[in-house]
Amino acid sequence: MIKIGIIGLGNVAWNVHLPILLSRNDVVVSWICDLDLEKKNIIEKKKIKFFNKIDQIVEYGKIDIILITTPYSERIKIFDKIKNLCKAIFF
Repeated sequence: MIKIGIIGLGNVAWNVHLPILLSRNDVVVSWICDLDLEKKNIIEKKKIKFFNKIDQIVEYGKIDIILITTPYSERIKIFDKIKNLCKAIFF
């Protein structure tokens, strides 16, 4: 089972990435990190851990893949904080 974390839950992640990942039997979305707390209840109903700060996922521990779907200008800062938490990072 591949464990994936998602940072940023904007339109593309919400409407494309998340539904595809949730439909797979070989993948589990371990957590999602986003600033929009309105999505928290929906995500937690799907039994997915929700964080609203990058520092919280650093404390969570390592997973297999992190998918970063934030605006391009934010990605390098995020990458520097999470690069040691997983085996692969996708943008």
